[in-house]
Amino acid sequence: MKANDLARLQKGKLDTAFVGLQKKMNEEKMAQLEQYYMMTLANKKMNNAVAPNFDYENHKGGKTSLESMKGKYVYIDVWATWCGPCRGEIPFLKTVEEKYKGKNIEFVSISVDEDKNHEKWKGFVTEKDLGGIQLFADKNWLSDFIRAFNINSIPRFILIDPKGVVINADASRPSSPGLVAQLDKLFN
Repeated sequence: MKANDLARLQKGKLDTAFVGLQKKMNEEKMAQLEQYYMMTLANKKMNNAVAPNFDYENHKGGKTSLESMKGKYVYIDVWATWCGPCRGEIPFLKTVEEKYKGKNIEFVSISVDEDKNHEKWKGFVTEKDLGGIQLFADKNWLSDFIRAFNINSIPRFILIDPKGVVINADASRPSSPGLVAQLDKLFN
């Protein structure tokens, strides 16, 4: 809220509780914007850096590491079964996966579901016939890979090049035309 807007609220002979509530809401919005800005800066610092490795349980069995995908682009979706926006991206992700089938790219979905929801994750992946490489993060939100990217909200998407270097630590969502435009540049 601008200083002159606050002054108008205070001079407007409005209820003091209302004015106080407006001031508090605006302070909270500013704090959220500052947090978002700091998170954006932290994400940009990861760009052009070597991505930290992970070695997570694969839904198809065994474990899969980021290191094992060197030589390919890797598009990572960090998600959870309980996350509505994450689930909303699934149809778009399936479309993007199909469009780039046979290209030098792996689509990796890393679940940060808690251990107690492990079976729920397995059933969800099977029931929804999720494609790509489906992984379950060790230590969910406290996993080293998740913490290295300062991920504190999902869905979150990351694009890594064939050498293991982060292209975009906060890549476009599958529902965004920006993702297809970026991938088209890589493969055309």
